[in-house]
Amino acid sequence: MGRYLARKGTFDLVSTCELIDTEAGIEAVIVPSVGSNMIALRSTKHGAKILHEPSSLEELVKSPTGYGYPVLMPPNRIAGAKFTVNGILYEFPVNREDYHIHGLVHDVEWQVVEHTASDESGAVLETLMDSANQPRVRETYPQRFVLTMRFVLKDGKMTIETQCENLSSVALPFGIGFHPYFSTPMTNNSSKDRCFARLKADEFWELERCFPTGKTYEPPEDFDLREFRPVSSLKLDNLYGQVRDSCAVLEDRGSGLRLTVTADESYPFWVVWTGASPSAPFICFEPYSCVTNAPNLDMPHERTGLKLLEKGESFTGTVTLTLSEIER
Repeated sequence: MGRYLARKGTFDLVSTCELIDTEAGIEAVIVPSVGSNMIALRSTKHGAKILHEPSSLEELVKSPTGYGYPVLMPPNRIAGAKFTVNGILYEFPVNREDYHIHGLVHDVEWQVVEHTASDESGAVLETLMDSANQPRVRETYPQRFVLTMRFVLKDGKMTIETQCENLSSVALPFGIGFHPYFSTPMTNNSSKDRCFARLKADEFWELERCFPTGKTYEPPEDFDLREFRPVSSLKLDNLYGQVRDSCAVLEDRGSGLRLTVTADESYPFWVVWTGASPSAPFICFEPYSCVTNAPNLDMPHERTGLKLLEKGESFTGTVTLTLSEIER
């Protein structure tokens, strides 16, 4: 048996894909049929749950963006549940108040393209969503596009590479993000008040009802994460930019563990959410390729991050999750 394993499993009644690094003691569980959500990332070595997990399939289906590592396309909210780009009206279902939230791909079934393991490549899962096979997606987007997610567990690190290719002759307005729920605490030996968060962001976007106004500032004191802050003291649902080292860090000092979430240049924006109440057992570091409601903002696309993918053009972005021990 090699160091890496790729095996099938089940979560209640649905099939899962497991990725295992036996040497590092890291295990991941992905549910392709529910948005290709990585519902679990665990360290057996430390007895740690890195992601906040659903307790049942019913719980996951009821709230597919409430656990694990949901994918959002487009990310966050769309004002009025619609936008117009290049004369084309894109209408989304109104699923909260008077707007749309969390996109169209987090609860649909994704196809498993590859599920393999080798010493050279690590444990690998690639899933694919073709918009042509998704009626609800087609109702909003006239373009055909293919979205893929490639999970690679290697050398104790989980890397998630996402790609979108436009197969249509009409330019595709594109933005994507993730809504991962990182456990606070990660083990039973700790508590939330021993967890600390850092995001070295020099830009803070002004929001009204969680929608950007277009104005940006240096982060105010209560929202400044450039130095470690106790998670239990934070009440955040905020948008940041200009992150100096392109990563967010969660330290669970009671468990002695540090999680580093690193995003490449394709994800220049981050939302940080600490839940609806102080007792929420997680913090969300959410890397985005574009800001919330980007297509509706009267700002240059270079500023908002909105991409217009021409026929055959692709977007590619990578996020890496690294668990390490805090040096004493």
